[in-house]
Amino acid sequence: MTTTKSFRSFGRRILALAKGKSGQVCLLLLWGLILFALRDAELLAKTVSDALSLCVRQVIPVLFPIAAAGGLLTCFAAPPAFLCRPIGRLFRLSDASVGVLVIALVSGFPIGAMLASRLLEAGRIGREEASRLAAYTNNASAAFLTGCVGAGFFGDRRIGWILWISSTTAALLTGILMARRAPHPAPATREASPLPTPKRLAESLKATGQGMLNLTVFVVFFAVFCAFLEKSLMALLPSGELSALVQAVTASFFEITGGLAAVADLSLALPLRMGISGAAAGFGGLSVFLQCMAAGKAVQGTRLFRARLLIGVLSGIFAMLLCFAL
Repeated sequence: MTTTKSFRSFGRRILALAKGKSGQVCLLLLWGLILFALRDAELLAKTVSDALSLCVRQVIPVLFPIAAAGGLLTCFAAPPAFLCRPIGRLFRLSDASVGVLVIALVSGFPIGAMLASRLLEAGRIGREEASRLAAYTNNASAAFLTGCVGAGFFGDRRIGWILWISSTTAALLTGILMARRAPHPAPATREASPLPTPKRLAESLKATGQGMLNLTVFVVFFAVFCAFLEKSLMALLPSGELSALVQAVTASFFEITGGLAAVADLSLALPLRMGISGAAAGFGGLSVFLQCMAAGKAVQGTRLFRARLLIGVLSGIFAMLLCFAL
């Protein structure tokens, strides 16, 4: 008993020390970012301009129509019962949540968190179900992984499809695992519901527009932060394959677009690069985590982070294994 208490006490001290050190590291990074912005204003302006251009030309045109349509769908009745029943039993979701899950499979982050929050705010699902749904329905879209990552970074669309299959399968498995301890949702009535009011539809579109603005803020900030991080690591680390690997993994932890581009350029064997890329695509990066946190009231930070870590691990394993089929 004494030994167990000693270990617990030691563990609490280590955790407290880690929290204190992490706070100091964050302060140093933020002050470094400010100095970077003051020292290299030209690179800063170019990075911000490129990030804004990326949002206007690629990210928002792909995500906004799906997010707007999905948000409007949450105002109407649930999808047909023949679709909802089997999926709902497997994931322990109500009929309305099944619609969000299906939409999230073909869209990109943070659509799942946005729509789950919309259902919670409308009172159509409970908080536990909303937070669980928001934890595993925020994944990179097939368009991004096949076009930007597969064809653009790796020069092969098949790699993008492998990453999408891996991350989607990992997310679904995570959802099933999370459902094992979840309560069964209350039986839903399938009565025809009245059409939503014009005011409710307008508020839904307004919320989607605000979500796209939030998304742009995070994309721009993390583009600047990753540019600062890359400059810092290049100055601190000696040139070489190990340094390139450290830079790629670090960039992937914060933001997956630049991180996956760096992973694709590594000189490692393709299965290893696919494993790292799959893990990065599954986890999504700190940028995606914060985007989900800002998407609405459904998200619980601890549950989301644990789910993203599990999805990342499973996705990396699946991507490495599927790579051998190329």
